[in-house]
Amino acid sequence: MSKEKSSGYEQLQSRKTLAEILDVAIQFERSARDFYATLAPQVGKQIRYLVQ
Repeated sequence: MSKEKSSGYEQLQSRKTLAEILDVAIQFERSARDFYATLAPQVGKQIRYLVQ
């Protein structure tokens, strides 16, 4: 799968099989996990639980 930047809708729109759709969904989950893992040390302790 290419690494081009596009919206989630655009990425899912061209998928036809469940496996392809799940592949995109897993990529979304990985991106979110990486984003929040990077963000966690940068926020105050009082709200850190929200990003962990």
